[in-house]
Amino acid sequence: MPRLVFLICLILPVFVTLVIASDGTIVSYRKTIGPPVMFAPYSVERNPEGRLIVVSWNVHVGHGDVESLIDRISDTERANGFGKPEFVLLLQEAFRQSAEIPDSTGMKVPRRIAPPNQSMDIEDLARKLGWWMYYAPSMRNGDGLGENAEDRGNAIITSLPLKNVEAVELPFVTQRRVALAATV
Repeated sequence: MPRLVFLICLILPVFVTLVIASDGTIVSYRKTIGPPVMFAPYSVERNPEGRLIVVSWNVHVGHGDVESLIDRISDTERANGFGKPEFVLLLQEAFRQSAEIPDSTGMKVPRRIAPPNQSMDIEDLARKLGWWMYYAPSMRNGDGLGENAEDRGNAIITSLPLKNVEAVELPFVTQRRVALAATV
């Protein structure tokens, strides 16, 4: 009997994962988003004297002013004698606008949350800061087509080198969710 219970405990999670992964709803979520994106700057000025600041923030599809946050924290760190900090930002509901996002034709997609600044998606932010970035979408952001297509998901954006990145699909409940892992 203990062997049977052990065997069931091993097989059941695999079976549940396969059932969830093949569910029509999760498949439609996957088909309507673009690929994950990694960005690495050519070169970055490093300051090993500052502290490491880790921020987890739901930026609500561009409504969080990431640049202002970085400036305020940097100013406070310098004023307190800590020097220029290094950052690791863990951003939820980051968005990307790209023609690489497949059309949603015929698929039900989440409603669009309009970003306040159309021209500043997560890729643009990483390039402007000159920081490393890994972004993995979890769902579409409305039904825009071509260059107006958007998706939203999680991002790690950091002033430090980023490697060994991975997106982990979480169990499906009402929407597709994705966690990120990386080495900084």
